[in-house]
Amino acid sequence: MEYIDGELAQLNATHVDLLLFHHRCRTPAETVSVWRAFEIAKRLGKAKHLGVSNFNRHDLATLLASGLEEPIEVLEAHFGVGLMDFEVLEFANAHRIHPVAFASLSQRGTDLTGLHAAVGAVAAAHAISEVQAMYAYVLAYNVTVISSCFHPENPSRCAAYYVQDLATFDVVLSADEIASLDRLTPGKRTCTDCYTDECQACVAALHAVGCPLGVNGWGHTWWHVGDNLTEHPAWGRSNRNGTHCLACAALPQNEHVVLQACGRVDGGESRETMVPKACGI
Repeated sequence: MEYIDGELAQLNATHVDLLLFHHRCRTPAETVSVWRAFEIAKRLGKAKHLGVSNFNRHDLATLLASGLEEPIEVLEAHFGVGLMDFEVLEFANAHRIHPVAFASLSQRGTDLTGLHAAVGAVAAAHAISEVQAMYAYVLAYNVTVISSCFHPENPSRCAAYYVQDLATFDVVLSADEIASLDRLTPGKRTCTDCYTDECQACVAALHAVGCPLGVNGWGHTWWHVGDNLTEHPAWGRSNRNGTHCLACAALPQNEHVVLQACGRVDGGESRETMVPKACGI
């Protein structure tokens, strides 16, 4: 509640329309305790709507099973071309949780095979930009898109981009075009946010064996090394060497280390979902 009140004070506001927390906590009990504070905030008129960020299907199901007094109304997560968590979208739709996407263009900064060819073909067919094609894909799944242009010191710099972003609502992709972009998300994927302890432990293992990682540029995280807590850049997202990182993780000499760190996790994750997340692709 102190955090909520402090952020309202920074905004010079008495309430917010939507209150989210960034990712699940270390334990289900801690996650529930945060949600209880959110429910109090809503009852006190400090928030009109409540939601979560970066939850996978397991996280949502666990929180819903705790007996909520207020519904989860929004799931904000990293949805985009090559980054679709189809499992969580199906679950959210079944439980009337509206999905919202951030950083939907991040795969443009990676070496994801086939991305520009597939997106470029869709863009050319509709005479739109690749950015608009990528946003149109996310919108096709009824996911609200947050524009990637953000200049709080000089908002006018984003004006032209916002016009293009809004024009995306006029773009309707065919079933074949959607399927062509679906194929860019290989296997099963879960939310690509890599701030959880499990994901950063996977990152640490990949770093230790020399796999090329991408710094996501959004702050720092901390790893436990024995009894010591050390600070590191937060890795994941937009790795220009992402496919090389995946190949490195699959090398026979690295397989045991990667399996130990990235393949034995709970919370709805597996090596299949955790390694791409840690590699930032």
